[in-house]
Amino acid sequence: MTDELLQAFGFERTPDGLWFFRREFDEGEDTTVIVLELEDGSFEGHVPMADDPVATLGLKKVPDTSLVFRSADVRDMVALAQSAVALVESGVLGGSPLEGFGSEDDSLFIAIPFGSQYGDYVLADPQREEAHREIVGAHELHGDVYLAWRDEFCESLLGAAPAP
Repeated sequence: MTDELLQAFGFERTPDGLWFFRREFDEGEDTTVIVLELEDGSFEGHVPMADDPVATLGLKKVPDTSLVFRSADVRDMVALAQSAVALVESGVLGGSPLEGFGSEDDSLFIAIPFGSQYGDYVLADPQREEAHREIVGAHELHGDVYLAWRDEFCESLLGAAPAP
């Protein structure tokens, strides 16, 4: 399922085994996500910092500076990439992303699962300055409503009917 799901979202496999996703918008903005499949079968997703050559030049490599998230489930990598897209759509371009879910109390529409209410990523340790800064997982931020959305979103990419 890994290859099919990542390809369905728009990732491409590079010759050195990385998964590369880049979406360019008509307004000249873009977003990039790099995913590594680790030896233990888990995944590491990187959102390059805005001034990193992976972001500025579209280089297909692990960024020198990035926000990073690790998960055993490839569906979280697709959700991370969708968050990156929604962040540009809403934060930079001022649009309203169509993908998302209601918060557990239904008071908010969550379009950026890995984001904060301020339109940026939630850092695991905001005080720590390092090249690869860990972000908090969407499940930790939003609970089971995130998992339900993630699973349905990924199933729709594969053309499957959502699980009951």
